[in-house]
Amino acid sequence: MKKKIIIFISIMSIIILFYIICFLFINNSFIKTNKSSNDIPYTPARLNNSDSNSKNSNDKNQISPYVSITYGINDDTTDTGRRIQYYTYSIDKKKLDLQCSIPYVAQYGTGVVSLANQKVYYSGRAGENANDSITEYDLKTGETKALENENATYNDIAIVDNHTLLVTAISKKNECNWPATFDLNSRTFTYLYDVNNISDSLYSTRAGRINYNYIYNKFVDVFVNQDEFYSPKFHSNEVAIDYNIALVSPDLLINKENIFTKKTKVADDIYMETQISDDSILLQVIDLVGYKRSFYLIDLINKSIKEIDCPFKNAIYITDCVTLDQGKTYFVLGGFQNGKEVQKNGLFYYDTNTKQAEPILMNNDSIQGHVINFTVVGSGL
Repeated sequence: MKKKIIIFISIMSIIILFYIICFLFINNSFIKTNKSSNDIPYTPARLNNSDSNSKNSNDKNQISPYVSITYGINDDTTDTGRRIQYYTYSIDKKKLDLQCSIPYVAQYGTGVVSLANQKVYYSGRAGENANDSITEYDLKTGETKALENENATYNDIAIVDNHTLLVTAISKKNECNWPATFDLNSRTFTYLYDVNNISDSLYSTRAGRINYNYIYNKFVDVFVNQDEFYSPKFHSNEVAIDYNIALVSPDLLINKENIFTKKTKVADDIYMETQISDDSILLQVIDLVGYKRSFYLIDLINKSIKEIDCPFKNAIYITDCVTLDQGKTYFVLGGFQNGKEVQKNGLFYYDTNTKQAEPILMNNDSIQGHVINFTVVGSGL
């Protein structure tokens, strides 16, 4: 009798163990492949199969705002010796995730992660193509495909909604740099100069970040008269020309009420501009002769400009910044140094009340790793 009970218990234990193994295998709940680290030098291409990301992709409304970060590193295993890593930083959870790692093959490494679409849209090059294309990387499958081949290259890419990208495109025709939207469904571009019937006489000067702010649904564009911009007197720093600083919506229509004109010499480079509120813009101007950095606040209602103190205490340099709360806090790309501490360079979260810069993702000299650019992505995208 005792022997029969032992056999029965053994059989039942095997059956229970079998069901537990089957349950774990089917749900894959014990497998986590998404990484969270500031010091990841290299990882395989497909990384974001974590439970949190898969849930977010199923329910786009649950995706909270995040920062998409483009990061470059050295990698001798690639043809170019460089690799681009795409991170997301959850603003609510303060959590950094490495989404994918792609060999660098473009003229300029830029891109943006869409958690809702589970894609990365980046500037890439396919085959023997001499120009860059907006390229799609599938975070689920690891597959890549070029979406177009219309321009020479792209200096920034941001997300407006689930089917629209906002880019700065370098034209094949005239090498001019202009903002444009790209429809992911029709795979067609709409250019700012076409929408506003702008001739070749105007030139968009900012070849870097498009600085789209999803809170206000606008970006800052700076444009000049091309003949004046390339004149000998301007380039010898003898005369100042009109720099038109405009807040523009994704429909690309320029409203004259949202333009401020600043007389500027070539040695006074408008190095950075970002929207602070519905009617104000922060400018950083670099004096290339005296190596002086100045900050200005533009009031579009009163059409006025005033010089202000640097908003960022202990900042050594500022490349770009974005605020979502009218200048109370910022995401800042640059370098900070507190007292005798070693200077830190990379992407920070800066609080103007505490005057503290909290590191998000730092540059890594050992692998020539640095933050190339970033963009803040709104809810559900």
